[in-house]
Order: sequence, then C-alpha cells, then structure tokens
Amino acid sequence: MQPVIDAGLVPGAVVGIYEGGQATVFSFGQLSEKSPSAPDGDTVFEIGSISKVFTGILLADAIERGKVKLDDPLSEHLPEGVESPRHDGDEILLWHLSTHTSGLPRIPTNMDANSDNPCKAYDTKTLWEFVGHVRPATKPGQNYAYSNLGAGLLGTLRTERRLNP
Repeated sequence: MQPVIDAGLVPGAVVGIYEGGQATVFSFGQLSEKSPSAPDGDTVFEIGSISKVFTGILLADAIERGKVKLDDPLSEHLPEGVESPRHDGDEILLWHLSTHTSGLPRIPTNMDANSDNPCKAYDTKTLWEFVGHVRPATKPGQNYAYSNLGAGLLGTLRTERRLNP
C-alpha cells in the first residue's frame, strides 16, 4: 500500500488480514489532505462500486438458498404500499437491478448530488418515496445503463430483510 500512498493515488488505507483465527490491521498514510490523522481499523471508508459485487454475491446466495429467483418481480420484495416501477406495464425483475438493465436512472432525483456525501442523509423512507413514483426510461431488460439506484435498491431489499431468511 505504501507505493500507492506515495504515488498520491489515495491519502490513506487500512488493510486487514484474517488468518488462522487471528486478525491483523495495517494502516498507511492519513485520512485526507485536511485531516492528517492516521486511519485505523475503526475508520469508515466509502467503498464505492465494489459494493455492487457484494450485492450480486448476496443475490446469488439468496437464489442458491431458494429464497428468491433471478426473475422475481421487484414488487414481490418491496415494502407494503410501495408501487413497483413499470415501463409500459413491464415490471423490473431482480436480474435487471443486478445487471444495470432496469431502466432506472443512475441516481435518484430526490438525492442531493451536490453534497459532499449525498448518501448520508438518504434513508429508506426517501428511497421508497422515489421508487414509488419513478418510471424506467426504457423497457426493463433491454438496454444497459449504469444505475447506482438499481444496484442500491437491490442491496436495500436485503437490508430490509426482504431477501433474508
């Protein structure tokens, strides 16, 4: 990690290794240009798009356990009272969310994208309000369009225990 820090690619990093029942944490650099404190094992990092990989793995696990099917309609996993987005009557399926073919926008329009941390104040109540009113721009399953919203929605279904045992 030190060469990555020295090259200025990131200000700091924390690496955790778990082996033989023992956890070891290594810290490098500093939190940011404005905060020279060193990160540690309790530092919270924004992990960005790698979370989409974890969400896909959790979806695959739920499928393997027989909890969901890849072609389940989104409506089967939304909270009661939240209308599932449709395009000309075609509903979004779980695989559309995972493959960025849902037709949903990249980010919800009711999120403050100009904020330093737009996700911080965005809760599930705000998400469900948006989901209940948004309409996919295209027929689900037809066109690829990167959607943080779609992937995050799929991850939230797990958080909301819709896909959990």
